[in-house]
Amino acid sequence: MINSLKRKWRVLRAGSPGERFQSAYDRARRDRKGNSPWVRIVSLVTATIALAVGIVLSVLPGPAFVFFGVGCVLLASESRHVARGLDWLELRCRHFGAWCGRRWKSLSPAGRIGVALLGAGGAAGAVALAAWIILPR
Repeated sequence: MINSLKRKWRVLRAGSPGERFQSAYDRARRDRKGNSPWVRIVSLVTATIALAVGIVLSVLPGPAFVFFGVGCVLLASESRHVARGLDWLELRCRHFGAWCGRRWKSLSPAGRIGVALLGAGGAAGAVALAAWIILPR
Protein backbone atom coordinates (compact mmCIF):
# COMPACT_ATOMS: atom_id res chain seq x y z
CA MET A 1 0.00 0.00 0.00
CA ILE A 2 2.84 2.41 0.83
CA ASN A 3 4.44 1.76 -2.57
CA SER A 4 1.11 2.47 -4.25
CA LEU A 5 0.78 5.77 -2.38
CA LYS A 6 4.35 6.72 -3.29
CA ARG A 7 3.68 5.96 -6.94
CA LYS A 8 0.48 8.03 -6.91
CA TRP A 9 2.33 10.91 -5.24
CA ARG A 10 5.08 10.83 -7.87
CA VAL A 11 2.50 10.86 -10.67
CA LEU A 12 0.64 13.75 -9.03
CA ARG A 13 3.86 15.71 -8.55
CA ALA A 14 4.89 15.16 -12.16
CA GLY A 15 1.58 16.50 -13.47
CA SER A 16 1.23 19.95 -14.97
CA PRO A 17 0.09 22.74 -12.63
CA GLY A 18 -3.55 23.52 -13.24
CA GLU A 19 -4.28 20.02 -14.55
CA ARG A 20 -2.76 17.58 -12.07
CA PHE A 21 -5.78 17.11 -9.80
CA GLN A 22 -8.22 16.65 -12.68
CA SER A 23 -5.82 14.09 -14.17
CA ALA A 24 -5.72 12.32 -10.80
CA TYR A 25 -9.52 12.28 -10.77
CA ASP A 26 -9.63 10.81 -14.28
CA ARG A 27 -7.06 8.13 -13.34
CA ALA A 28 -8.94 7.25 -10.15
CA ARG A 29 -12.23 7.02 -12.02
CA ARG A 30 -10.65 4.78 -14.66
CA ASP A 31 -8.96 2.59 -12.03
CA ARG A 32 -12.06 2.09 -9.88
CA LYS A 33 -14.25 0.62 -12.61
CA GLY A 34 -15.62 -2.63 -11.26
CA ASN A 35 -14.63 -1.82 -7.67
CA SER A 36 -17.05 -2.07 -4.82
CA PRO A 37 -18.79 1.16 -3.77
CA TRP A 38 -17.22 0.58 -0.36
CA VAL A 39 -13.84 1.58 -1.76
CA ARG A 40 -15.20 5.03 -2.54
CA ILE A 41 -16.89 5.30 0.86
CA VAL A 42 -13.66 4.36 2.65
CA SER A 43 -11.78 6.95 0.58
CA LEU A 44 -14.28 9.69 1.48
CA VAL A 45 -14.23 8.76 5.17
CA THR A 46 -10.41 8.74 5.15
CA ALA A 47 -10.37 12.14 3.46
CA THR A 48 -12.78 13.54 6.06
CA ILE A 49 -10.68 12.17 8.92
CA ALA A 50 -7.47 13.58 7.38
CA LEU A 51 -9.06 17.02 7.00
CA ALA A 52 -10.36 16.91 10.58
CA VAL A 53 -6.88 16.01 11.87
CA GLY A 54 -5.47 18.86 9.77
CA ILE A 55 -7.93 21.29 11.36
CA VAL A 56 -6.99 20.13 14.86
CA LEU A 57 -3.28 20.34 14.09
CA SER A 58 -3.63 23.81 12.60
CA VAL A 59 -4.13 25.25 16.11
CA LEU A 60 -1.55 22.93 17.67
CA PRO A 61 2.08 22.51 16.71
CA GLY A 62 2.30 19.80 14.10
CA PRO A 63 2.32 18.96 10.42
CA ALA A 64 -1.23 20.09 9.58
CA PHE A 65 -0.37 20.74 5.93
CA VAL A 66 0.37 17.04 5.38
CA PHE A 67 -3.11 16.06 6.55
CA PHE A 68 -4.73 18.84 4.54
CA GLY A 69 -2.83 17.63 1.48
CA VAL A 70 -3.82 13.99 1.93
CA GLY A 71 -7.45 14.91 2.56
CA CYS A 72 -7.62 17.23 -0.45
CA VAL A 73 -5.99 14.69 -2.78
CA LEU A 74 -8.38 11.96 -1.64
CA LEU A 75 -11.37 14.25 -2.14
CA ALA A 76 -10.06 15.32 -5.54
CA SER A 77 -9.82 11.69 -6.61
CA GLU A 78 -13.54 11.31 -5.81
CA SER A 79 -14.98 14.62 -7.07
CA ARG A 80 -14.35 16.45 -10.32
CA HIS A 81 -15.53 19.71 -8.71
CA VAL A 82 -12.95 19.42 -5.92
CA ALA A 83 -10.26 18.52 -8.48
CA ARG A 84 -11.09 21.62 -10.57
CA GLY A 85 -11.09 23.77 -7.45
CA LEU A 86 -7.69 22.49 -6.35
CA ASP A 87 -6.23 23.06 -9.82
CA TRP A 88 -7.58 26.62 -9.77
CA LEU A 89 -6.26 27.18 -6.23
CA GLU A 90 -2.84 25.79 -7.14
CA LEU A 91 -2.45 28.27 -9.98
CA ARG A 92 -3.51 31.19 -7.75
CA CYS A 93 -1.13 30.09 -4.97
CA ARG A 94 1.76 29.79 -7.42
CA HIS A 95 1.01 33.27 -8.76
CA PHE A 96 0.82 34.70 -5.22
CA GLY A 97 4.05 32.92 -4.23
CA ALA A 98 5.87 34.35 -7.23
CA TRP A 99 4.57 37.82 -6.37
CA CYS A 100 5.74 37.42 -2.74
CA GLY A 101 9.16 36.26 -3.95
CA ARG A 102 9.54 39.30 -6.19
CA ARG A 103 8.45 41.63 -3.38
CA TRP A 104 10.83 39.95 -0.91
CA LYS A 105 13.79 40.35 -3.27
CA SER A 106 13.00 44.03 -3.77
CA LEU A 107 12.99 44.78 -0.01
CA SER A 108 15.94 46.27 1.79
CA PRO A 109 17.50 44.31 4.67
CA ALA A 110 15.61 46.50 7.16
CA GLY A 111 12.37 45.82 5.29
CA ARG A 112 13.01 42.08 5.40
CA ILE A 113 13.63 42.25 9.15
CA GLY A 114 10.39 44.22 9.56
CA VAL A 115 8.39 41.68 7.59
CA ALA A 116 9.95 38.82 9.57
CA LEU A 117 9.12 40.53 12.88
CA LEU A 118 5.58 41.23 11.71
CA GLY A 119 5.18 37.57 10.74
CA ALA A 120 6.59 36.38 14.06
CA GLY A 121 4.22 38.71 15.92
CA GLY A 122 1.28 37.43 13.92
CA ALA A 123 2.25 33.82 14.61
CA ALA A 124 2.63 34.56 18.33
CA GLY A 125 -0.78 36.25 18.32
CA ALA A 126 -2.35 33.24 16.56
CA VAL A 127 -0.84 30.85 19.13
CA ALA A 128 -2.05 33.06 22.00
CA LEU A 129 -5.55 33.19 20.50
CA ALA A 130 -5.60 29.42 19.99
CA ALA A 131 -4.47 28.88 23.59
CA TRP A 132 -7.12 31.29 24.84
CA ILE A 133 -9.82 29.43 22.88
CA ILE A 134 -8.67 25.89 23.71
CA LEU A 135 -7.49 26.12 27.31
CA PRO A 136 -10.05 26.29 30.10
CA ARG A 137 -10.25 29.52 32.07
